[in-house]
Amino acid sequence: MMATRKKIPKDPVEYAAYLGLDITDQQKDILRALTRPPYAVLVRAAHSVGKTFTAALAASWFHDTYDPGLCLTTAPTIQQVRDLLFRELRRMRPSDPNWLPKDTRLQSSNDHWVHGLTASKPDAFQGRHADKMMVVFDEASGVELPFWERAETMINLGRPGHFFLGIYNPYDVSCPAYKYENSGKFTVLDMSALGHPNVVTGEERVPGAVTRQYVLDRIRDECRPLGEGEERPVNAFEFDGRVMVAESPLFEIQVLGRWPTRSTSSVWSDVALESIQRPVEVKADWLVQIGCDPARFGDDRTAIAIRKGRCLVHLETHRGWPLKQTAKRLKELAMKYQTQGQPAISIPVLIDAAGLGAGLAEMNTDGARRFNFVEINSAVRSRWEDEWPNMRSELWFCTAAMADEGQISIDGVEDDIKTQLMNELRQPVFTLDVMQRRVVEAKAMTKKRLGNSPDLADAFNLAFMLKGTGWTESVTGRI
Repeated sequence: MMATRKKIPKDPVEYAAYLGLDITDQQKDILRALTRPPYAVLVRAAHSVGKTFTAALAASWFHDTYDPGLCLTTAPTIQQVRDLLFRELRRMRPSDPNWLPKDTRLQSSNDHWVHGLTASKPDAFQGRHADKMMVVFDEASGVELPFWERAETMINLGRPGHFFLGIYNPYDVSCPAYKYENSGKFTVLDMSALGHPNVVTGEERVPGAVTRQYVLDRIRDECRPLGEGEERPVNAFEFDGRVMVAESPLFEIQVLGRWPTRSTSSVWSDVALESIQRPVEVKADWLVQIGCDPARFGDDRTAIAIRKGRCLVHLETHRGWPLKQTAKRLKELAMKYQTQGQPAISIPVLIDAAGLGAGLAEMNTDGARRFNFVEINSAVRSRWEDEWPNMRSELWFCTAAMADEGQISIDGVEDDIKTQLMNELRQPVFTLDVMQRRVVEAKAMTKKRLGNSPDLADAFNLAFMLKGTGWTESVTGRI
């Protein structure tokens, strides 16, 4: 051990001083939060503010405070575990005799160790239980959902002696870290570069960390002053007595340590998700459009979404429905929402034509009446090939763009299903193809990360699909 047990402070801030470490106020806040219920902390961090150092310090404190006690740490890659977190840990404890040679493990006995695992095999995070235990996720935004779920089986959140620390750059709102921030189970803190002592004082008090000049350069290139009389937006911040507005999502992430208000790799931004929750009065003459994503597999749901003008007015799901039952329900809803200016037979009912959808679209007759069922195949080429390679990408991005512009409201939908829809909307991410077009990930990938198929979101996208080839009735002219 580094010293006799009785000489080591139990308070983590005092422990840092005991090691001779001069830590920042933000790092002190994180360590203190770990010692208060629920003993579980999530930290959004800017670049170069000492987030990995903080994670290593927390692990070292736990190891020296609790014997017996088990500490598991992880990061998305073995290089991050070995070359970042454990490098910092070794620097803090260079003379500790309990390091295992060439291994990410510090161990004094079978029930007292710190071990680093790469986040590639969730099974490694099960079957580990102890009276005193800590789990540390470094670069936690890249740690996939199964690891978070396994960690919850080992850590009893709110129990003294059980600790969790997740620390990360807030790049992607579709990652599990974002979901867990909103669970109410964690203390959530920020490590903004604006509060770092190097930036506040202009002196390099922490060598190698973010500098004031770096921040000034980023503000000059990526921000603007708040205009006189302008309402303060969510991406505003104060620096040197002035209110500035971040115009780059990367500035928000890398300097402010915030989730971006505009999307980087996630299709939907926080601003769009907030915007669609605002109430909007539904006008009587607004036209109706229905979107339907019929279930293709046993664990999927048939989802139906109805919009009137700019407002989502109805959302429902069903499991195990045959196509005939779904077709009957779509006709019932068309009849229910028809108006004198838009009879049921003219209401566009857009159906995902992949898989079972093609069969459903053929069931559009009811006696002499023929409903306006329209097949939409998400795998075909986009109508705007310069922007997106396929219709799936077009559907997702067009709806997100409408939300960004304040053209969608889901306020009228019941809270429970609204929450489900919001969770599905924030999940998909996109990449760029060789032509630099935005490509939304395959539905199977979203389903894997979400834990269920995003059926509500797919029906929602169809309900808000803009007029184009395939049907004649416009639903956008009166928005």
